[in-house]
Amino acid sequence: MTEATREAALVLACARAAPGACDASRIAELVRTGVDWRIAVALAVRHGLAPFMHRSLALAGVVLPRDAAAKLWADTQWSAQRGHEMADELHAIAAALLAARIRFVPFKGPLLAERLLGDAGLRESGDLDFVVAPRDVLAARAVLESLGYQLQDALDGDRERLWLASPGRHELAFRHPERPFMVELQWRANPELDVPRVADDEWWDRAPRFSWRGLELTAIPAEEEALALLVHGSKHAWASIHWTLDIAQLARRAEIAWPALVALAHRHRAARRVALGLAVAERVHGIELPEVARGIVESARIEPMVARIVEKLADAQYQPFTIRQAFRMRLALCDTRADQVRCIAASLRPTPGDWAWARLPRGLWWLYWPLRPVRLAAKYGSSLLSRRSPRSPAAATPRTPPPRPHSTG
Repeated sequence: MTEATREAALVLACARAAPGACDASRIAELVRTGVDWRIAVALAVRHGLAPFMHRSLALAGVVLPRDAAAKLWADTQWSAQRGHEMADELHAIAAALLAARIRFVPFKGPLLAERLLGDAGLRESGDLDFVVAPRDVLAARAVLESLGYQLQDALDGDRERLWLASPGRHELAFRHPERPFMVELQWRANPELDVPRVADDEWWDRAPRFSWRGLELTAIPAEEEALALLVHGSKHAWASIHWTLDIAQLARRAEIAWPALVALAHRHRAARRVALGLAVAERVHGIELPEVARGIVESARIEPMVARIVEKLADAQYQPFTIRQAFRMRLALCDTRADQVRCIAASLRPTPGDWAWARLPRGLWWLYWPLRPVRLAAKYGSSLLSRRSPRSPAAATPRTPPPRPHSTG
């Protein structure tokens, strides 16, 4: 991030899983040159990096102004408490799923934080994601309901069956009356590609296993996990530094077999999305990509897009891409023309929001297709066409409003 402000540079200097003496020296140097602490703390909070900044500044012996110190401490405490509570809840749900003999893998969230950072309280997560075998979805739903969770968007029987069977639909979202976060059951880690292949019994037989808090869990192989994280981040235009930190940490831990990752990206027509994530992580965190990864970045020719994203990361005022800009970016990241057509078709496919907006009898469900553009036009108005439009949180899911785009996973 060569053009970062001092405040953004300070946040990045603090974003280290294991800060050392060089990081402390860099932090002290930046502070000596003068920092607007209001902007620096706001930027750290926006990107879910307050715990990193709080820890790194303490190690560097930096004393903050009282108001900034209070804000940073409060957000750090909130993040730590939420992260540990989510880890505890993940453990309880995982134990219940194991007892019911349901095949699942935890994805992203506090478990990823513990593995990459050593502490679930360091990385903010918006929800708990469990990727399950498609045929186990209903059984997993019953387990969640037995724990007090309820579907966030309840559907009648016919519409629920349509949702579960629809191509491109891949998750059910649940809420608990006493939990401040969502749980998602997914039968794909990402709707755009079939990685990991959880519908394949052989995948479960080959998947690695690991122990966590007394539980024997299935893991997503490193290259498949990296691919899923890279596609997820590119889908949301890499609006959070903490997503890029996940990629940087995976690269630094030398867990990824880079030729295998690049081969997976090409096989699943996700090369440009992978290239974008690697390029942004490289620019922001200064990681050194191996030659095979450097090749996929250079061949994608996405430098202008990388520059725009990196510029936004340094902006303390959250200004996501407009709906139009975000959609054009998604089309530009498609590897082929056919993928662009599929992307457009997927955006036009009816959703539960359309079903709630117009309650049609089953015989008229075909009308949801032409009604969807009408609903979107009514919802977003001129923002679908204008460059100077009301902005949609492209990096935030509907349950995670700005200005905390980092907390969607």
